[in-house]
Amino acid sequence: MTAVVAWYGAAVGTLAVVLWLLTAATLATRLGQAARPRQQPGVAGPPVGASAPPWRATDVSGATLSGAALRGRTHLLVFLSATCVGCRASLPELRAALPGYVGAGAEVVAFVVGDPDRGADIAAALSECATVVQEPEPSPTAAAYQVGLFPSYVLVDESGQVAATAHSVRELAAADRV
Repeated sequence: MTAVVAWYGAAVGTLAVVLWLLTAATLATRLGQAARPRQQPGVAGPPVGASAPPWRATDVSGATLSGAALRGRTHLLVFLSATCVGCRASLPELRAALPGYVGAGAEVVAFVVGDPDRGADIAAALSECATVVQEPEPSPTAAAYQVGLFPSYVLVDESGQVAATAHSVRELAAADRV
């Protein structure tokens, strides 16, 4: 009987130590996550009226682009993810809307975020109506623009101010100022 009580006590003690270690590991992980800056999941970009964040990227043809180079011109930044089903579903509507922006003098830059092979179809679909940039995940430009959900659209006016943000082409059309 004493051996059973001793074994039971050892098992309970071991279980307590394991639970304590798991709790400590969970707390350490959560504290580490809290210390890192995080993108807000529903944010489409900086607040309307804010200065557009600086960015620099290389398009699929190898040309260097930047927000500074586009200053003085209205530009639409389109953020799509290579793994986003909704991004692919929005392509027909987006392709139909982009000529209106280009016709009004806006420069359109589409950032396809993630594995270039998985996003090749998106890049190809937009290459006729936008300058395409493929960026790795996490995208430095999407992070600068506080994009936490794909697709996201950010319209920047000639003065470098954010004029509109949206998660759909329809939202963008309702909010744009082109």
